[in-house]
Amino acid sequence: MKNWLNPNIGSIPVSEVNNAALRTLVSIMSEGGLSPKTIENYAQVVKTVVASVVNEEGEEIYPRKWNYEFIDMPIVEKAKQNTPSFSTEVMSGLATWKKERERLVFILCGAAGLRIGEALGLEIDKHISADFLTIRIEQKVRHCKIEKRLKTASASRQIDLHPAIADMLKEFAGERKNGFLFCTRNGKPLASSCILRRHLLPER
Repeated sequence: MKNWLNPNIGSIPVSEVNNAALRTLVSIMSEGGLSPKTIENYAQVVKTVVASVVNEEGEEIYPRKWNYEFIDMPIVEKAKQNTPSFSTEVMSGLATWKKERERLVFILCGAAGLRIGEALGLEIDKHISADFLTIRIEQKVRHCKIEKRLKTASASRQIDLHPAIADMLKEFAGERKNGFLFCTRNGKPLASSCILRRHLLPER
């Protein structure tokens, strides 16, 4: 916001934020070296703000028909996007991590395809079946706080676990019947940043 949106269109009335204004912004961001995906994300913020201005009936006051060709929006090529992933060797190492709690976080994320925030948001009595064979993704943890809003609409889902993974989680939970599956000593959710900093980043 402070680097691109506010300096370039922050002073323009919402009524004047149209295809021409967005075209100028896109041109500035392209010249600034931003990637097509980043430009698309910033453009979406602009469109959302314009669409958020409604009247008493909930109708948009400034309806827009956005013209991507006129705006000269760069094409996002998925094949060229940076989508890092762990190698087999790295995942094998994480699956034998010395700290049990973190080891199971890594195993669950790898086996079920979870984002780490989704794994940390699992509550035993709300999202895990009694036999631990099924989990429901309905929330995530971000900065040690619960967020009901997931990254995408399709992120809300039910996942069946392999029996071996379910047995590990059930043993880890022990006698606990509620609360976060992965938590601090006082029962609060873990911070993904702590796991990243303490366990995944190389020592310096």
